Amino acid sequence: MKIRLIHKVFASFLGTSLFIVTSMVAVSAFYSSQNFADYVNRVEMERLNSLVSKLKDEYLAHEGWEHLRKDPRLWQSLVRSEAELPAPGRPFPAPPPDGGPLPGRPNMGTPLGREPPPPPPFGGPPRLTLFDGRQRLVAGHPHPATDLSLQAIKVEEEIVGWVGLARAPHLSHPLDVEFAEQQTRAFYLIGVATLACAALVSLFLSRHLLRPIRRLTAGTLALSRRQFDTRLPIPSKDELGQLATAFNTMAQALEQYEQMRRQWLSDIAHELRTPLAILRAEVEAMQDGVRQVTEETLASLHAEVVHLSNLIDDLRQLSSADSAMLTIKREPINPVAVLQATLRSFQTRFEERGLRLEEALKLHEVVMAGD
Repeated sequence: MKIRLIHKVFASFLGTSLFIVTSMVAVSAFYSSQNFADYVNRVEMERLNSLVSKLKDEYLAHEGWEHLRKDPRLWQSLVRSEAELPAPGRPFPAPPPDGGPLPGRPNMGTPLGREPPPPPPFGGPPRLTLFDGRQRLVAGHPHPATDLSLQAIKVEEEIVGWVGLARAPHLSHPLDVEFAEQQTRAFYLIGVATLACAALVSLFLSRHLLRPIRRLTAGTLALSRRQFDTRLPIPSKDELGQLATAFNTMAQALEQYEQMRRQWLSDIAHELRTPLAILRAEVEAMQDGVRQVTEETLASLHAEVVHLSNLIDDLRQLSSADSAMLTIKREPINPVAVLQATLRSFQTRFEERGLRLEEALKLHEVVMAGD
C-alpha cells in the first residue's frame, strides 16, 4: 500500500505528541495520587493532637504506660473515641433515624436501600500504635518503622511516648476517593483535549512543511514539459529555501542551454546554407554558360565540397565534445590562406553584383597553431 508523505509526516507528529501527552498524563496522575495520599496522611497526623492530649493525661494519671500495656481494651476505647470525631472540614452526616440512605449521597444499590456507613478516620484501630519514650511497643499493632508516621507525647518538654500512624496503602474515605477520581478524570480530559490540539497542529505543520515540496514537484513536471521559464518562490532561508534556490538556478541554466541550442541550430543551418548556395550558383552558372568549366571553377567547387565536409566533421567533433571524447590535434595553419580561400568562394557572387575585390595578402606573414 502506497502511503503519501503528508500522511507519514502527520503520523510522525501525532505519534510523538501521543507519546508525550500519554507520558505526561500518566506521570501527573501518579504523582497527584501520591501527593494527595501524603496530604491525607498529614491531615490525619494533625488529627492525632487530641489523641496525644488524652494519652498525655493518661500518662500523668497513671504515671506511666503499664495500665495501657496490661489493658488493650482501654487503648482500643481511646482510639475508638478519637476515630468517632469528625475530620476537620469534612464531617460525616449522622445517619437518619429511619435507617435510610445518608442525605446528599446516592443509593448505590445496597440492601434495603441503605448505604454502608463511611469508614472511620485512620482506617480503624489497627493503624495506630503507642510506643514509650524509647519507642518500645505499648499498645496497638506493630508496623515496620518505615511505614509509620510518629508524633511525640511530651510531658514538661520530655518525650515520654510516641503515637505511630501507619500510612494507608490506599484512600478509604469516600470524599478522598471521590476527589482522587475527579482529579484522574480531569487529567484524562486534559490529555484528550491536548491530543486533539496536537492532532490539529500536526496536520497544519505537515501541510505547511510539505507545501514547498509540492511546488517543487509541480516545477519539476513543468521542466519535463520543456517549460524552462518555470521559477519557484523562495519563502524562507532554510533548507527548503535553499532547495528552491537550487531549482531556480537549474531552471535558469536549462533555459540558457535551450536558447544556446536554438542559436546553435540556427548557426548550423546558416553555415550549411552558405556553401550549398555557392555550389548551386557555381553549377547553375556553368549550366547557363555564364562561367566556363575550367580548372579554377572546378577547384572552387572542390573547395566548397571540402568546406561542407569540414562543417560535418565539426559537427561530429562537437558531438564528441559533449560526450567528453574530443581530442585536439594542433597543426600550423595560415589564416591568410584561409581568408583567400573564403574570398575565392564568394567570387561568383561578387561578380553577379558588380563588385571588384582587390587583395594584397602575403602568405608568409602570419602562421599560427590551430585545429
